[in-house]
Amino acid sequence: MFARGSFDDVLANGRKLLSSAETTIAMDCLTLVAISDCAIIESAVRRVVAFASVLTLVIGTLIVTGAAPPILLFVLATWVFGCICAVGYVLRRKRRHGRAVLDFENECCEVEPLRGRATSAGLADVRIETRRSADESAPIWIVLLTKSTVFYLGRGREDDAERLLGILRAFHIPVKRTA
Repeated sequence: MFARGSFDDVLANGRKLLSSAETTIAMDCLTLVAISDCAIIESAVRRVVAFASVLTLVIGTLIVTGAAPPILLFVLATWVFGCICAVGYVLRRKRRHGRAVLDFENECCEVEPLRGRATSAGLADVRIETRRSADESAPIWIVLLTKSTVFYLGRGREDDAERLLGILRAFHIPVKRTA
């Protein structure tokens, strides 16, 4: 894998091509690095799940002691199911975010997701796609696709995304503009 010190060096000293609240893409010579985390959504889900869990314990205790009607068990089951779905969504999303390196000199791409195992691919197997984001300040997602990986490199404004896509096209990476 790409050395973490080198990754951090490119991120700190390279030219920032795209930046938003949760993502940064930088380039230095023939190396493009991207870091993307889902901290905002993860934090929100963690808080909601914690609140729902505490409320579930309180209401469950009231039901067991007889102070609340047993019909509220359906509410508790719904909350537990919702919490499980929310945590599952965050875990699935963490497989699509993390660190990525496109090394144009060695013609390889390395992806290290926040959850799951790191993967490598040749640049010949990589393609880029754009997707629409709900965030108005950074409306375009840049998505890296290989045979086995869907990875969100970063998101940004329209002009930043177009500049990044132009650089990727210059290095003969297929780009599909859908958003």
